[in-house]
Amino acid sequence: MKLVKLFFFLSLLIVTSCAQPEDDLADESSGFIKLCLVEIDGEFVDVDLTIEPEYLDGGEEGFVENLSKVHYPPEAREQSVEGLVRLTYVITKEGTVKDIVLIENPGTGLGAATLEQFTLITQGVSFSPGVLNKEKVNVMKDAAVRFRLE
Repeated sequence: MKLVKLFFFLSLLIVTSCAQPEDDLADESSGFIKLCLVEIDGEFVDVDLTIEPEYLDGGEEGFVENLSKVHYPPEAREQSVEGLVRLTYVITKEGTVKDIVLIENPGTGLGAATLEQFTLITQGVSFSPGVLNKEKVNVMKDAAVRFRLE
């Protein structure tokens, strides 16, 4: 049996800021659309927030660091599966996370591993809520994790 040294490289495409320049809404290499929508009258719409939600465990850097601790599933590593996992989620007016949905999943456990780590780091009140005109609002955001073996 030959010994194969696999180096795991995990890059994160995390979107934590709602304010994005118009020409920076997509990452052409991944097709990743940056999403930050505010719930108004039961519908999520694109509106500039007065105060954006902030991850309570270190802000954007803490969010990226904590999510990057996701483990590459052994089955995916053994089969040399790589790919992008994308999910959407809602930060509530209370700062909790709900409605986590995988929207892109290359399979072989990559989506499950990302979802497990994301759920772990967002348990309980994990964000300051978004504010629009002095009122706390629900905010829909997205995150992506790219799995690569090198």
